[in-house]
Amino acid sequence: MKIILYNPDNGVTRNFMPHLWMFLLKSLTPPGHEVILIDGNAKPMNEQELVRFAKQEGVGLVGIGAMTRMIAKAYRMGDALRAAGIPVVMGGPHVTELADEALGREGGPRHADAVALGEADETWPVIVEDAANGRLRDIYEPVDETGKERKPSLQPYPTIPWDTIDLDQFNLIPKFLQRFTEQHGSGWKYFNMMPVESGRGCPYGCEFCTVTGFFGDSIRFRSNESVVNELLMLKARARRERGQVAVFFIDDNFAINIKRTKSLLRDIIAAGAEMPWTAQISANLLRDEELVDLIAASGGKWIFIGMESIDPAIQPGDERRQQPGINRVEFQLRRPVNPFAAQAAVAVMALATKAGGTGSPRVCSQVRSAPVRVASTTSLTVIPAGAAGGLRPALPVVRPARPGRPSWLRTWR
Repeated sequence: MKIILYNPDNGVTRNFMPHLWMFLLKSLTPPGHEVILIDGNAKPMNEQELVRFAKQEGVGLVGIGAMTRMIAKAYRMGDALRAAGIPVVMGGPHVTELADEALGREGGPRHADAVALGEADETWPVIVEDAANGRLRDIYEPVDETGKERKPSLQPYPTIPWDTIDLDQFNLIPKFLQRFTEQHGSGWKYFNMMPVESGRGCPYGCEFCTVTGFFGDSIRFRSNESVVNELLMLKARARRERGQVAVFFIDDNFAINIKRTKSLLRDIIAAGAEMPWTAQISANLLRDEELVDLIAASGGKWIFIGMESIDPAIQPGDERRQQPGINRVEFQLRRPVNPFAAQAAVAVMALATKAGGTGSPRVCSQVRSAPVRVASTTSLTVIPAGAAGGLRPALPVVRPARPGRPSWLRTWR
């Protein structure tokens, strides 16, 4: 059976790297099936184009993963595919919390034949076999014999075949420049920013964030060896093809366990797996000079730090559980975040979130005057969960979370 794994764009922004879930599920697909990856950010398609391609390829299943900002496009694609008789399974944070919406149980149209809740590492092979045998269930949930949600272990970790996957669509060098970059300067045929995870989970549980609800509040780590081998595979391919690959460690806090992170970085250096990489790290952890030195020596080029709020009027606990110390202007903005980073030639960039009334001119001025490069300032905005179905906005409410998960998704009724 041919399978398409489709990551929709939201029609506004373009991701600079693909999502890991497509590559991970491809590696977890049982033998005997062919998987085609399509990222809407890199290969834009409308509904008719995707349906036509799926029919031409004889596709028997389409998997769509989406966060809330992409769900309107995901639903439109799902509707078109299902109308053409092609089964659709959806997963991701949005449908994990709002499975009934995707399955048409709330009075709206049905957008998917099946929904995968939470992490699909264990359920994906079952979904594929059920689809091949024409017996898809409505909901697939990773639970144990008692019905309790089960998080997949990252040891062992699936081997993603980076050396054979077609990555052409993810080349960040525009086509009109590719011939020039290949013949001049570094001689790069392509430049890819690829996602790699070394662990999952986050203990902080910020109310506006899906991570703790989706991945859990305890951290699960891959073995150092599996991470190093993945980097070596990417590095060898880039060298063989005269391309350039950088890695984004998508862990929500790459240095949440400093001892483990230092161990991983030392192993990367010892194995010769150094390559350009970036990650998200809490600002307070960058006080560790040895950590910053290891980041630089292992190839780290850019570190993103997150500021839930830069308004000193908002204290921890006022609105949501926050990372300790990170919302304080005194710590974050009135002095350089880390002098060691500058000495090690590691760029530190801030991702500032304006929420809870912090979008005032005073706060915006603080962002502009920060002694770190502010790469992104995000205003938290209520997104109608039923926007794809045309529901009328009314008063914002917080839907009760599924048992064991925080109420992270603010929706309209």
